Parts: sequence; C-alpha cells; structure tokens
Amino acid sequence: MQIFVKPLTGKTSEKEHCITCAEGKFADQEAQKWCDLCPTGRAHSGTSKTSLEDCTVCEAGKFAAGTGSHVCDECEAGKYQDDDGTHVCKACKAGRYSNEA
Repeated sequence: MQIFVKPLTGKTSEKEHCITCAEGKFADQEAQKWCDLCPTGRAHSGTSKTSLEDCTVCEAGKFAAGTGSHVCDECEAGKYQDDDGTHVCKACKAGRYSNEA
C-alpha cells in the first residue's frame, strides 16, 4: 500500500501518484499527506511502514539520537547505555572505561 499522497498532477495510477515512506518514517493512516518520523530511541531500515510499532526500540548499548533514524548506532568508546530506547549514551565515570565501540 502506497501511503504518501501528492497533490493531483494529472497522474492516474497509485504507483505514479503515491510515494513510499522512506526508512525511519511511517504512515499509520490512509490518505496521509506526509510520513511520520520514528521518534528518538527507535529506528527502522525498511520502507512502506504503517505503524509506530515498525520503529524498533534501540536495545541497550545502542541509541538513536534524532527522529527518523533508520539504524540504532553503537555507543562510542568511553560511553555505554544500559537502557533500551534511548537517544544518548552515558559517559563512563572516572576510574572506569569502555573500549568497545
């Protein structure tokens, strides 16, 4: 199902007239005029998604900083994340380190 509707331009088929939601976006209703963005802490890499639930919650050790992410990024060295669905990683405290990226 194509779900992003453009204004009428004389095109007659759904394939010509409707645009697929890109990675990191979804449209959960018919006749939407735009695609919604996956929120921070969630991401998805496919197209044509139809639900917020299609935006996967980033697991511990990963994050999605912005809306509309198509991947959950790994925390960089010196940082960690022990919670799911976050948009930032936490810095290791003094006396501790993490060399995993």
